[in-house]
Order: sequence, then C-alpha cells, then structure tokens
Amino acid sequence: MTYILLFFNNQKMYIELDKQQNAVRQINIDENCQSQLSCRNDCLAEGEIYEEDMDGDFEYISSEIFEEKWSLEIRPYQLEWIQTKTKYSIGSKIVGRSLFFYPQGIVIEGDDFYGVYIGDMDYKLNQKIEAQVEAYDDKNMWLILV
Repeated sequence: MTYILLFFNNQKMYIELDKQQNAVRQINIDENCQSQLSCRNDCLAEGEIYEEDMDGDFEYISSEIFEEKWSLEIRPYQLEWIQTKTKYSIGSKIVGRSLFFYPQGIVIEGDDFYGVYIGDMDYKLNQKIEAQVEAYDDKNMWLILV
C-alpha cells in the first residue's frame, strides 16, 4: 500500500492506494475542517492515481500517519459499527440499495448499516439489493455481502 496526502482546492485528502494504484480508502477535509470518509461518502478518487497526473501539492506519508488519521475520523461511528455487527451476524440476510462502485465492490446502504457487495450479480446504482453477510470489514465498518 502507498499513502499520500494531497492538498488541492483548500482541501486535504488522505489517500490509501493499493498495488494497482487505485484508491481504497480516503479522507477529505475541507477548509472548514469538515471531513468526508470514503466508507460513508462517495469521495474515493477514481481510477489509477499516479504522481505525474496529480493536481495540487502532495507528499507521501507513512501508513501510521494514515491509520492514525483514519482512526480519529471514524471514532464517532464506532458504537454504531459494534451495534451493526451485533445485529447482523454472519449469515444474516440484508436489504439495501447500491450507492456507488468502488474497487472493493458495490457499496450498499441499508436503514442502519453500510456494506460492500462482492458477489457476482450485476447491479446498477440505486438498485435494491438483497444479500447475505459473509464477513466484516472493520477498517471501513462495512458488512461484506454476497
């Protein structure tokens, strides 16, 4: 994984890149110190990200710096995540709607959860999805769905 901090249009963007240079987690912080998290908002950079294609100033940061910032920003959602895992045990059936497409899968929102669908059905945006909980993604606070 590669980690960068990008400064662009009065925003700071902390981005985690996978081996294919795709963003897999991101924190955007605006000039008012309001943050958006890729696990909750459609704010993940699209496509492969290369140094020569970036607008704005950036610096490489350590995984520790990224994880520290990620942990700080997701803290308000921790109790909700614990309750979600308690309510939706492995094997539980869920119903939600597709929010956006990420490298990890289709991000799904339910009445009281977020998940990522990794199954083989071909869904479109804002489509109702019925799936089953296969595992948990604790970093993103997502149910992993099939």
